[in-house]
Amino acid sequence: MARLVYAIPLLFFLIPGYLTAILLLPFSDREFIGIAFDSGGVATGPMAVTFLLSLAVGVAAGIEGRNPVTDGFGLIALIALAPILSVLALGILYRRMQR
Repeated sequence: MARLVYAIPLLFFLIPGYLTAILLLPFSDREFIGIAFDSGGVATGPMAVTFLLSLAVGVAAGIEGRNPVTDGFGLIALIALAPILSVLALGILYRRMQR
């Protein structure tokens, strides 16, 4: 929502987020890597997409000077990023606990 309200470009979130995910891969436990990227796909399921996308398009339509079509673009990638980073961080904690 902050991206829509303050007109922050999408790439300012996507590039650092996915670079962080790629950088966390070597430090995370092997079993958690597949689960992390799979959970990103699960998080973009029918409930999250329909609710959050319609909410974002509605907010963009309510703010003067915003285009709901272009401002809603990329929201699914942001929804998928949160569980990927969370599960990779959990994999790092698990790997540390194993030592």
